[in-house]
Amino acid sequence: MKASKLEGTALEHFEKSLNFLAEKLRRVILDGKLIVVIGWKESNHNSFTKSIPKNKVRFLGRMPRKPPDNTGLMLFTRFTNHAETERGRKWNDIHSSVLTLGTLRSLLKSLSDILMPVSIPTLVYGDGAAREESIETTMAEQKDKKEEKEVHTKRKEKEDEDPLRLFTDHFMRAVDHRAERSLSKYKVTDLCRKVFGNERYAKTLVLNEWLEPIVKEGAVKAGAYKAGVQMLNLLTEPEPADPIAKARYLIQSEGTLLRQKEELTAEIARVEKELQRIEEARNLLQKLEELVR
Repeated sequence: MKASKLEGTALEHFEKSLNFLAEKLRRVILDGKLIVVIGWKESNHNSFTKSIPKNKVRFLGRMPRKPPDNTGLMLFTRFTNHAETERGRKWNDIHSSVLTLGTLRSLLKSLSDILMPVSIPTLVYGDGAAREESIETTMAEQKDKKEEKEVHTKRKEKEDEDPLRLFTDHFMRAVDHRAERSLSKYKVTDLCRKVFGNERYAKTLVLNEWLEPIVKEGAVKAGAYKAGVQMLNLLTEPEPADPIAKARYLIQSEGTLLRQKEELTAEIARVEKELQRIEEARNLLQKLEELVR
């Protein structure tokens, strides 16, 4: 089976998984239970997610010792560290896969018909006598507010659906959210076709330093790509100025740092082993030279 066909099958499987998860989330809400999102920062909100009632979706920065009462399903973002994810696995009602912010926003947006409260005109009381507020005026005002909110939401969604951000989400998911890893040229080509509608867009991404080509020795063209300077800049969030927010930010980065430490420790062990071999080779040559003398 060709690589492009394999990639297509993987993407189709991913889309089916998202559809299945969306239906599962819908059942949770309809059953009157709570969706809990772990690893969510205040800055991750857009106008829609910020307006979702807390009795339907709860956004938390860290994994609590115990899930909130009436929890129906827990979701994890890429900002959740490994220790928190592992701690969450002991609870039954979790979705084990880490989700990107864009994917989470899209999933929740698909549930807007059951997430958002419905406004009902109320009675206004004055001078001791009840009088009904003009239904026509109230409905017109609500319509104007709704349209204004929809315009703002669409504008925000357009920003969130920026092709470069969408490409970055897909790319990082494909490399398991490890920026040092690379993606084959075939997968990058397929991503460019799906996101930008142009399979040759990788060249533009390289010119803009969004991707860094990897060319093997003796080869002429790139066989793979890894995250470029601009993509890394997008993925690197500045530390918050607020001390409490900064503390939470640092704690959330623990998982990534521990993984990097593990990889560096393995690399140091490999280098030390090679240095030991070099030292043994040097001693052997020294002994041979002494014998020759």
